[in-house]
Amino acid sequence: MATPTSAVQSERILLTDGGAPAAEVQRPRSAPNVLPNSLLKTPKNAQLHRGMNWQQIFCANCGEGGGSVPADHCDFAFYLCEPCAARLGPIVGTYAEPDVLFWQRVNEAQMEKFGRILTADEQVEALKDGNHLLAKLARERGK
Repeated sequence: MATPTSAVQSERILLTDGGAPAAEVQRPRSAPNVLPNSLLKTPKNAQLHRGMNWQQIFCANCGEGGGSVPADHCDFAFYLCEPCAARLGPIVGTYAEPDVLFWQRVNEAQMEKFGRILTADEQVEALKDGNHLLAKLARERGK
């Protein structure tokens, strides 16, 4: 009678970097597809802004500095800079919208509805109302 084994199947993955020869790695099939963290392992140089500490994030591919996230409320962030995102293409199972396009949509929506770009204070108040156009766009961005 055969006994079950605890052997884990694995898959072969080829890693390439532009024209460099492919490097082969093995990873268990049971390993989840996890994106790399764009935060520093040891946060440093946090910036205080509006009463919160913000830490910078870095491109997961090239290491170029990116935006900032709240240091006290964020333990994971994945970020690709625009050149790397364009070169690497979309990541299967995720949605990405470049910041430029998102803010263009926000500005177009404000111009269409209000005939002008709202002030920062007006935008803050609009985001507090869950039914406001800007709040809906912000929720869409998070998907």
